[in-house]
Amino acid sequence: MRTEVPLLTKSDYLAGMHCAKRLYLRKFHSELDAPPSEGAKARMADGIEIGEYARRSFPGGVLIDTRGQDGLTATRVLMETAHTLFEAQFVAKGLLARVDVLQREGDGWRVIEVKSSKEPKDGDKFKNEHLDDLAFQVFVLREAGANITGASLMLLSRDYSLGSERDLFTILDCTKEVEKRLLDAQMRSTAMLEVLSRQEPPEIETNIHCDDCGFYAGCHKAQEIDDLVFLPRIKANQVTDLRRNGITRIGEIDNGFKLSTQQVTVRNVFRDNKPYIGEGLRAALEKVEFPIHFIDFETAKWVIPVLPGTTSHEAFPFQWSCHMLPSIGAACTHSEFLFRRMADPREEFARTLWECVREGGSIFVYSHFEMGVLKALDRNGIPAATELCEALTKRGVDLLKIVQDHVYHPNFQGSFSIKTVLPALVPSMNYKDLVIREGDSASAEIKRMVSVSTPADLANEIAHNLLQYCRRDTEAMVALYFTLCQLCGLHTKPLADDTRHDQLMLNI
Repeated sequence: MRTEVPLLTKSDYLAGMHCAKRLYLRKFHSELDAPPSEGAKARMADGIEIGEYARRSFPGGVLIDTRGQDGLTATRVLMETAHTLFEAQFVAKGLLARVDVLQREGDGWRVIEVKSSKEPKDGDKFKNEHLDDLAFQVFVLREAGANITGASLMLLSRDYSLGSERDLFTILDCTKEVEKRLLDAQMRSTAMLEVLSRQEPPEIETNIHCDDCGFYAGCHKAQEIDDLVFLPRIKANQVTDLRRNGITRIGEIDNGFKLSTQQVTVRNVFRDNKPYIGEGLRAALEKVEFPIHFIDFETAKWVIPVLPGTTSHEAFPFQWSCHMLPSIGAACTHSEFLFRRMADPREEFARTLWECVREGGSIFVYSHFEMGVLKALDRNGIPAATELCEALTKRGVDLLKIVQDHVYHPNFQGSFSIKTVLPALVPSMNYKDLVIREGDSASAEIKRMVSVSTPADLANEIAHNLLQYCRRDTEAMVALYFTLCQLCGLHTKPLADDTRHDQLMLNI
């Protein structure tokens, strides 16, 4: 039987605000936590890099690189003489706080939290999570006896670009906002310590907030595909209200409950026990002009800019894939581009893509992502970007919108991501055989590929995996296009190449 309650850290506190059960499992059953994705690992690495870079703004600052009692002792001793401390550590009332930057201010100290986010736009507020983070720290430090006179966020400046004379960081005072949250920090931390004193995890009802949790699989073992949380755009309070009224499945939702048109469609799918194929699907697909180009991009972004004129978190494209279908029954051709050097890829990216799609016909994308990338290139004066933007404006077809407006399969489970839609409509196709399976991982791997520290053989392996992933996205779009055509009787003649034309029969 457990007799001691572990210290509650800042990370624990933020996890507990999300879900008390997540907090408990994090402390006592971390083996159940799903391993972070490559994208999540990259974001963590970005946070570490930003933290280390931020210390350069405080010459003479002292880093406390020990933990436990040694770290606490070092903090207490150094506060007698130092002006600025990094990773200062405090324990009080079962709570542990490590401070990014602790700076002397008169006869007190200012807590400065470093984040890899950009500063808010004019008129916008600070992120609640950032303020809660700071409030926890200030509360712990004061309980430990420190005289805390102010609290600030150190964020990435929106005005900075590589080569400019502006500072990378901006420090914004948020003492007033933090002071308002101190009582909440006290009450919440007390409640969380009570949770950690239990012998069993708390019973917490699952809801839409569970999506971004490493313990998702364990908490959702018995969840059915018609669970309320899988109704597109449903809110957490709506799920709670429906469950209180004995409604647990989408098909059980009463006609009097306010739903959007799309939500009504999804409800009827479960009531009628059959997928939805809208009457407008054929009309939407009949507008397509041949040759059809199916395109997909991959981008990378550096939290600290590496190319002249670029800003923090600015994504720029390194890769594209294009399947071109000349006509029904003809063979698809495939073209691709991957920039493999640590240099500016934008001009070559735009030039090669324009050469691929300039001949005319419809250009299929999945979501507005590609247009956003091209508009950014155009704003930065990249040659051929204007032509690409005009082409996508005039000839673009968003396959995501077609699916959202005209098709719903129960296995979508509320998501219209191509990773979900593809195996639902084309059961023999998915991404499971690939090394890279999602966009965040692709972005992280691009950065690893072009790094000067990556050996040539590993860079070649990464390049191969990137090409396979991007190609699968456009293969998926071709497969989905023909499946949708088959569903509405527009085209029944299969493809004449190797893009899995024998696997496009809908199995529902």
